[in-house]
Amino acid sequence: MPVSQLPKLTRLLGGRAVKSFLEINARACSSGLVYESTKITEKLLDANTLYHLDRYSRYTPAPISIKKLLEHGRVHDPKGSFYFLQKEIPTRLANMIMELRLLPEDLKNQKECVEILNDYISSFRDLIAFENECGTGKSLEKFNESLNIIRRRHLDTVPLMAQAVIKLNHMQNPSDGVNETIQYFLDRLYTNRISIHMLISHYNALLGQSKTLTGMVGTIDQQCDITAICRDAYEAAAVLCDGEYFNHPELKATAKDTTDGSEKV
Repeated sequence: MPVSQLPKLTRLLGGRAVKSFLEINARACSSGLVYESTKITEKLLDANTLYHLDRYSRYTPAPISIKKLLEHGRVHDPKGSFYFLQKEIPTRLANMIMELRLLPEDLKNQKECVEILNDYISSFRDLIAFENECGTGKSLEKFNESLNIIRRRHLDTVPLMAQAVIKLNHMQNPSDGVNETIQYFLDRLYTNRISIHMLISHYNALLGQSKTLTGMVGTIDQQCDITAICRDAYEAAAVLCDGEYFNHPELKATAKDTTDGSEKV
């Protein structure tokens, strides 16, 4: 319909009817975008990808601690890092893809959620291409490049998912059970994203470095003040809470230096 005819249409139908008309067209447009995104998903999930997805999703991600990252960083074994990430990141991606596919339909069909799923599948496909590589020469260079592409690809995961959840809440009032399911998933999605970014950043920081002048081991500062970092994060979150809810909970933090046996909590 030409734009010039909209004022005439407004007079004929009235404000409420026009609003309904525009909402229907907006939903139709949104449905079209979701349909196109779903077609992309189906194209990405070919037989080979589904086979590897099923296999990797059966694995459990390795538990990662600061202690392990420090020990690995001090040894500085680039080839060992390659072999670890070669299996570990596809495992984490596969597990998250499976969880995305099990979300409630109303959330899973949001355009932003489909986009996130497609990003995870694309990253998974990128990495399984290195499944049988040895991590030397050109192969290692391509692997490093793929890791950096993956890291950039998922920068918008949090705002995209937030937008999908907000749109879902505007469409309907989810029951308590659905809300708990979504909240549990969001916690896992964000934790998964943080762990993948941390592993990639740590790996990149160690490339070509056997020691640093600052005492950093990869991305880990051995002299950092953990309590101060937690307080900074709390203050940033408190500002967001105040802006949304006009209040925020108090912070009660305790810490102990385990390297000093005489120090109290």
